[in-house]
Amino acid sequence: MDILQQENEEAVLFSINNPYIIPADLVCKQNFSMINLHHALLPAHPGRNAEAWTIFDGDRSAGITWHRIDSGTDSGNILIQKSVSVTDRTTSISLLKELNKLAVEALAELMPLDVLIENPGIKQSISAKRTVRLAKEIPAGGVLDPEWDEKKVSRFLRAMDYSLLNVLGKPSIVIQNTSHQILFYKIISKSEKTTVNSDQMLISKDNLQFLLTLS
Repeated sequence: MDILQQENEEAVLFSINNPYIIPADLVCKQNFSMINLHHALLPAHPGRNAEAWTIFDGDRSAGITWHRIDSGTDSGNILIQKSVSVTDRTTSISLLKELNKLAVEALAELMPLDVLIENPGIKQSISAKRTVRLAKEIPAGGVLDPEWDEKKVSRFLRAMDYSLLNVLGKPSIVIQNTSHQILFYKIISKSEKTTVNSDQMLISKDNLQFLLTLS
């Protein structure tokens, strides 16, 4: 931030996977055009880890938004958006990969730079009740409730699934007052036969089964 404070040349600043909120005094600098990539279709899901909240909340479509940075959080004028379908097999890591590809395509459409700089964007319609998710916030606090219906159990497991990136940490489940990490999971049909090992738990619902490998 100190480097940006001292920069007086005209420049375009791209904020991509940036965990920091840019201070208002930097946003107001006239020599900067500041553009942010958000992994959701704003004004929906502002804040961190939007792809996970998109899945957990049951959205049937996801997307990316390139937008201008203002003094708020993910509230600046929209420059371009692209969308993709969310299926019953979409995980946070698979969605993140898709969204990053869309982001590159969309950025190319915003070019060249002189055109991007002059693009004012479209003002967002922002509700006063919107929720900006913080990095510390995790769907359901990261704890699976076996009493949920099968759709919510599926959404929770897939939202928590960033594979090796482990963005949200491992989900957990409480069994007889003891918390266990869910190390791996598998979603299978109710009709499919499966073997449950001693370190595993099977949650069976109307149409789906969830095989959990526990710590």
